[in-house]
Amino acid sequence: MPVSFGSDYRQWSQSLYRRLYQALMTIAELEDTEAIVRYLMNALVEDAAPPYAIITGARAYRRVNGVYRLFAKVGQAGPVPIGFEVPVDYPPVQKAIRRGWVLMRATDPDFDPRIEDVVGVQTYAAIALGPRREFLVSFTLHEPVPDEEIVYALAAIRQVADMVLRHRELYTFIEQAREIQQSLLPREVPDFPGYEFAFLSRPAESVGGDVYDFIPVSRVILGVLIADAIGHGLPAALQARDIVIGVRMGVEEDLKIVRMMEKLSAVLRHVSMGSRFTPVFYAEIERNGNVIYVNAGHVPPFILRAEAEAPAQFLTVGGPVLGLPMEVAYQRSFERLRPGDLLVLYTDGIPETRNPAGEEFGVQRLVEVVRRHRTEPLTDILERVFEAVDVFRDGLSQEDDQTLILIRKGEGP
Repeated sequence: MPVSFGSDYRQWSQSLYRRLYQALMTIAELEDTEAIVRYLMNALVEDAAPPYAIITGARAYRRVNGVYRLFAKVGQAGPVPIGFEVPVDYPPVQKAIRRGWVLMRATDPDFDPRIEDVVGVQTYAAIALGPRREFLVSFTLHEPVPDEEIVYALAAIRQVADMVLRHRELYTFIEQAREIQQSLLPREVPDFPGYEFAFLSRPAESVGGDVYDFIPVSRVILGVLIADAIGHGLPAALQARDIVIGVRMGVEEDLKIVRMMEKLSAVLRHVSMGSRFTPVFYAEIERNGNVIYVNAGHVPPFILRAEAEAPAQFLTVGGPVLGLPMEVAYQRSFERLRPGDLLVLYTDGIPETRNPAGEEFGVQRLVEVVRRHRTEPLTDILERVFEAVDVFRDGLSQEDDQTLILIRKGEGP
């Protein structure tokens, strides 16, 4: 029969939720999922002796193939040995998986003495945790148990634990994606005599959608890639990764840059079902200064000539963004870098930065900042640009990934 504890229960309930809150402050910092479950289990088992305690023991199981295997226990958890296995198809377990919790007594028809006698408890509650219900935590309960109140408590415990476990899984996934992405990005300037290089990328989140690469095509040709997957975060990062891999494969196969762009666009179209698009700029720079490029919907890079009065020359020829749900054609174009000329590649996170008044930083401000410092070391120019962008946004958060690449032609053939 359900029992109401009245004011005694309210004190117990307040104590339980206080311990749950304190546990949340700690388990949010733990990295190992089993450690999270262990800590939560230990925090909720009560030190007081019956009748002043309801949760007197706990057991933690992890799903392995078709069973839940015991890996930890605390308090009055019964004589059950570590490693004991409960079948996933055991009816109380199935109930916990379906609705997240179960409350069982020895009088319930699903209570199987062949299993529960080994565990050594007569009344228990269990919660299934994790995105795929990979954990099961069973609590030994001391009668009389207030059914309605304990169900509320189980729901709160499960919700908090699930939130932390899901957050941990997502964090781990994002960290893995970030490591993959970072492994693809160049860490050192390319070894390409006759040119200076500097680059910097600032993601808006821990994983960004901007990507860039320097690809040796031959001893006298260097491929330069910059791309900006729409949006930012994990989906954009994975899309950007596909771009880098696709371009590297195209170079390995000696594809002409127009054919490479057309083929890569088709691949992205099939992978994303035509729902995610990526602006890409790819150029091949020859030691003698010749530049062949295709601009696939990317904000146009520009060349500042060595002559101070020369206007910025934007590289716009190419075609639409990659990944459109249709076959597209691209064009290539040619430019030539002379000694002292500066090639500036960037993503739209820089010109689209807004100030508190809603005004955009704009491409023209970017051109002016680079022009003002064009004769300085390239790393100093990078610093000046990002300083100007940060001053412009005046304390507003960075809303998009920001990448800037500078390439300057030195003296020589």
